[in-house]
Amino acid sequence: MFKSKVFILTGIFSLIGLFIAHKLIISYNLGGEGVNLLPINLFEFLLLALSILIVLIILFIGFLMLKRQKVKISSKKKVFFSISLIIGFTIIFFLLNDNNSQIIAPISLIYFGVFLLIWNVVNNSKLSKLGIIEVILGLSAFILSNNNLLFMAIGFGVIPIIYGFYLFKKT
Repeated sequence: MFKSKVFILTGIFSLIGLFIAHKLIISYNLGGEGVNLLPINLFEFLLLALSILIVLIILFIGFLMLKRQKVKISSKKKVFFSISLIIGFTIIFFLLNDNNSQIIAPISLIYFGVFLLIWNVVNNSKLSKLGIIEVILGLSAFILSNNNLLFMAIGFGVIPIIYGFYLFKKT
């Protein structure tokens, strides 16, 4: 029950963040609301900051739900999770810094999928299916790189929500 709520909330917050990012990108491309006055690097870092904010909100809510359920997480798992998160954002930062923003979505999806596969082994959870789906979606995003926000919305929003409902029905 707890895991299903976390996946559903993660998906919802991801979709909200991606909606805001989409609006910012449209505003930047159309030259509206002063957003287009920002240099492209600053604009990309604004999008990165938005994604970090969404991840922090998701983590905060997840930890509040864990505390409410009185679930203890070992320090080893916290360190593993934190290091993985830092590595992921570092990769995205360097991709932005080298003007490779078109491959951020595929790399993010593949990294998230591999993270879930590793977390599945470390935690003995049932995340391998979700990890494989994310990796396949990330590889598809490399091939069909026309609409990266759509792939990110599917991979970080829609699929976790569906997986959360799947876990909810299973329990």
